[in-house]
Amino acid sequence: MSASNYLEDHKLLEQAVLSGDEKQLKHVITQIYEYEGVQIVLPSLSDEAFRFLHTESWTQDTIEVLYPYTSSYFIPLGQKKAMMNAFVCYNTFDVETANGQKKRYGAKDEADRIIDGFQNCGFTMRGPRIDWTSDELLQHLEGLVAEVKDTSSCIFICIMTHGDQGFIYDKDRKVGEINKILNISYQLKDFLPVVR
Repeated sequence: MSASNYLEDHKLLEQAVLSGDEKQLKHVITQIYEYEGVQIVLPSLSDEAFRFLHTESWTQDTIEVLYPYTSSYFIPLGQKKAMMNAFVCYNTFDVETANGQKKRYGAKDEADRIIDGFQNCGFTMRGPRIDWTSDELLQHLEGLVAEVKDTSSCIFICIMTHGDQGFIYDKDRKVGEINKILNISYQLKDFLPVVR
């Protein structure tokens, strides 16, 4: 009997998924299926195993092992191990200035609705960070990303302020570069989706 037939007949991948044992699952994928050159097709799992795979909580190491076999980013709904994180930062511009930067009426309500939406979807929220300078924002986001980069399944960064092409304005109406904020995500592993 070929390795492919044996693995298919005994449903080793499915058993490993349903066991919830991450060590076993990683072993089955990396040591058995890959070694034998057997293709892994996660959507071919039974409905029960496929649902379990997506609703349980897995460590970032397991997500990384599974990632090459998914058709999109693999974000498990279970949040006990690798978590979905969201950061919301906004400026209110409480005082209008002559240079055209108007107060952001409703900024708090807008942020509250976004935060509620994230929480309803199961995200862990940090913040919000309100009324920041560009340097404060960068330092804040760098610290948050460094703190959660090894325990996240997804990171969503939401920044609400006035801006222009490639620039944002901080609470002091000074220009900050969007690229500096985007560069923070380079410290993350490739299999982690970052929405910016």
